[in-house]
Amino acid sequence: MKRPPLPIGPNSEKIFIDTRYAWFAEKYADHIAELFEKEENQTDFDAYTWQGQKLRRELHSLEFCWPDFEKIAEEYQCIITNAQIYRLFPSVKGTDRDKGYSDVVDEMKQKTMWLSETWHTDNTHDVDFRLFIYLNDVGTNQGPFGVWDPVTFIPRRIHACPTSEKPSGLRGPRFKEINGMLMPMKWPGKERILTGPAGSTIAFNNNIVHKGNYCKSGHRDAVCLQFLPREYIHLYDGREKKRMDRIRGKSRT
Repeated sequence: MKRPPLPIGPNSEKIFIDTRYAWFAEKYADHIAELFEKEENQTDFDAYTWQGQKLRRELHSLEFCWPDFEKIAEEYQCIITNAQIYRLFPSVKGTDRDKGYSDVVDEMKQKTMWLSETWHTDNTHDVDFRLFIYLNDVGTNQGPFGVWDPVTFIPRRIHACPTSEKPSGLRGPRFKEINGMLMPMKWPGKERILTGPAGSTIAFNNNIVHKGNYCKSGHRDAVCLQFLPREYIHLYDGREKKRMDRIRGKSRT
């Protein structure tokens, strides 16, 4: 089996978009939607709220689809270092770029919210990557994934993020306020949103400048897998192993 293209390496594209895993959406989308609608098999972690709004919920156990996660990982000749299936719910909230950088960080810290909806890099290994699979049709109003255009890759730096105590600087924002807008520093360009039908697949390097978007209507169900190629398994550190032990444990419950 031919290995799909990897968004890693100095001479490689850092993002690939196709419908390679439309079969996954066809197989699981209805069941996953039913779980969210019936509020079954979901986390009870409610930090994804903004002024009482429910923005995001995540499935707790992934046992029902784990063999297919492993199948996809095998195609990429990778190990799985993170796995999530989550729903974005509609919100009347606009965008964090409506506010200044300091206001956004302060408010999100107070609410223990992530900074996914602001421009950032994940600042993980330069050779791991994420695979998004949309499970429903995603238009401009369904919280599409956003990438900075032109694609901007920022190599990993230890302790790169002053707003995070984590060694890798996860969720580290790399932007500043310019004329009321939060923009990536130093690089001209604009946001490119990635819409598409159910089954649309986005493989991207974690260290490109990217962001989430708030869902304005309907919902967005998506799979998010993080892969590390087997040839770099020596980079698989204790923190990542601990996380995967926890996720695998959930997948067997």
